Amino acid sequence: MASPRRPPLPRLLLLLLLPLMTACSGMSVDTGCTPAGATSAPACPPPGAVSDPFIDRLYAMRTWRPPSALEIDPVRYGEQADIPVNDAYARTLGPALEDAQRSLAVKLWLIEHARHT
Repeated sequence: MASPRRPPLPRLLLLLLLPLMTACSGMSVDTGCTPAGATSAPACPPPGAVSDPFIDRLYAMRTWRPPSALEIDPVRYGEQADIPVNDAYARTLGPALEDAQRSLAVKLWLIEHARHT
């Protein structure tokens, strides 16, 4: 039994609307929040949130730099570090839903009780 032929109209509409939808999704929206604090719109952050010294210091510490631009030798620093070795055990993820939930709970516990980031 032959399948009924579908009309070409839905495909034609899809082909015509697809470029329009992708063009709209690629456009950026100007929120009008520059410079910081210039407007009091609800979506604009306060001036202190944009330039926070603590966050700027964290960003500078965590930004990757080539070894030649560092003040210290990271290899020597790592060799001389006194890092305690802790025994750790891990379980593989089992096939049951309870195993997956237990694994996720253990990972969340480890993240919450970590001593460093």
